[in-house]
Amino acid sequence: METLAEILHCHYTCGAAMNEIASVTGSSRGTVHGGSVSAKRLMPQLQIKVPTLRRWGSKIAVAVDRPFFEAIGGPSPDPRQDFSDGDVIWMVPELVRQTNGEFALERGHWEVLTLENSEQKLLAAKSIREEDFEDMLREKREPI
Repeated sequence: METLAEILHCHYTCGAAMNEIASVTGSSRGTVHGGSVSAKRLMPQLQIKVPTLRRWGSKIAVAVDRPFFEAIGGPSPDPRQDFSDGDVIWMVPELVRQTNGEFALERGHWEVLTLENSEQKLLAAKSIREEDFEDMLREKREPI
């Protein structure tokens, strides 16, 4: 069985694509995190890169946080995890506090979608108000 790295072929452009995707899905003051603004910034990246990667026989992986993934509709009703079923590997890692107090990323939900299905998810993105997002962060933080 092939490893994920072998399936993705890890072309140098995939690394650059992941950096660009990470930069457009991040939130900053004035940006609606997990909402339609970030989703619509991500879509052109996928529309440009996926057809080329498809011709090369490669996939693109997109790692997003849970609020963003939920804002674009969350998990599919019947998530596919066969790499041959699509072009985009959506990954939603979980940040987990270890017993020693440090944080670690653990594998969370993941699924494989076609470019077209990914576009549909991104178009359906719902916005979250900045105040609601900040309130959610305040609830989750622990006093230092």
